[in-house]
Amino acid sequence: MAFGSVARRQLQPLLQQAEAAGRPLRELPELRRQALELARALVEPWRQRGRDAAG
Repeated sequence: MAFGSVARRQLQPLLQQAEAAGRPLRELPELRRQALELARALVEPWRQRGRDAAG
């Protein structure tokens, strides 16, 4: 799976907000939650395909 550029583009605003706050993204609960939601949205269709193929 190659999500690099898509993930980077979607997460960039959150990373910039964390940088502006002077803290890593993982230390900012709301931004971290948003980042995880974006990541899950990218990965879930691939996970679903795997489940469908296995079932």
